[in-house]
Amino acid sequence: MSSPAPQVEHLDDAECRRLLRSDDLGRLALVTGEGADVFPLNYLVFNDDIYFRTAPGTKLDALGEGAEVAFEVDGRRRRRVWSVVVHGTARPIGDAELVQTSRISRLTTDLPGEKTHYVRLEASEVTGRAFRGPRRPWTAGQFVLTGAIVALVVAVLGILAQAFHLG
Repeated sequence: MSSPAPQVEHLDDAECRRLLRSDDLGRLALVTGEGADVFPLNYLVFNDDIYFRTAPGTKLDALGEGAEVAFEVDGRRRRRVWSVVVHGTARPIGDAELVQTSRISRLTTDLPGEKTHYVRLEASEVTGRAFRGPRRPWTAGQFVLTGAIVALVVAVLGILAQAFHLG
């Protein structure tokens, strides 16, 4: 007997925006001179827009003065799997005051390279969905953490047992 297909939950705007604020790594999809491409990038949300830093190159060239793009963030919390997609226009930021107030100049990036160009993605549509994913096998980290907790509990019980026998 097969398990039923997971029910897809369509997320409202407020939940999508909350999830966008809960992370800082997403994927930007855009059309370059060589076709469609996807770029991982660190980002922040300020006044409901997505901000990111980038270096000169393919991505910045494709963005130009206002490129239509898609941006996606996804995650998993326990068995709940979710995805939020933002469609909109990405524009370079030329306003030094906006760079400062948005804090984009201080955004830490995971990807190597000096990123001195700032971009704002103005959202025209934000959509999201979630569903309950399958149980996953334990990872090595979960086994180590569980073992450490068990060892701590056994040690505490041993100390308590000694304390009650001595008293």
